[in-house]
Amino acid sequence: MRSGKILSIPADALVYMFPEYFAKKATFGGFKAPYANVKVSHNSLFKSMVTATLAYLLHSGVAMAKLIKVGRIFKHEEIVLVKLKQFRQSDYGVLTWCLSGKNTREAKLVNCVMSVIGSDKSSPDKEYIRTVYNYSVKKHVKIRSNLDLEKYRREAQQLYSIWIQQKQAYPRIYYVAEDNAMRAANACKPRDYDY
Repeated sequence: MRSGKILSIPADALVYMFPEYFAKKATFGGFKAPYANVKVSHNSLFKSMVTATLAYLLHSGVAMAKLIKVGRIFKHEEIVLVKLKQFRQSDYGVLTWCLSGKNTREAKLVNCVMSVIGSDKSSPDKEYIRTVYNYSVKKHVKIRSNLDLEKYRREAQQLYSIWIQQKQAYPRIYYVAEDNAMRAANACKPRDYDY
């Protein structure tokens, strides 16, 4: 684990800008990559934004992840993010909103994802992507020339390497992180009530 910030913009912004490194190609429809001629699956992009941000948080040494079991009869695992030191949330992306309070020491990943998406969203994955665009991309990305774009591309490649290394070193954490992201997304969908 390396200490400190190495990216100039939040990890989720890099995943948004260069999804071709992180997400599966869409079979039809999908999210059009801003700087490549490729479309990726919204769902895959959403999960990649969550897990790449998690990888960057752990790699930077500002947080750690611990697994807990929850549920009474049907137990499942959840990730709890534990803040190791104070950091600027804007440096790490929307997933860290739940850890931004000075007195906040830890938060469940499911709750962090849900706080970004909100409630009653018919497409929670698209809502998460839209929020990343509004808060991480629009506020932090400044492209004045191709040099800026290439700098961001190099950072995306660096993040991709961190993401792959973390997934190989801690496969259970990243399996549970994807599951937690999907649980959060499903919890944010509107409920059908049969009265």
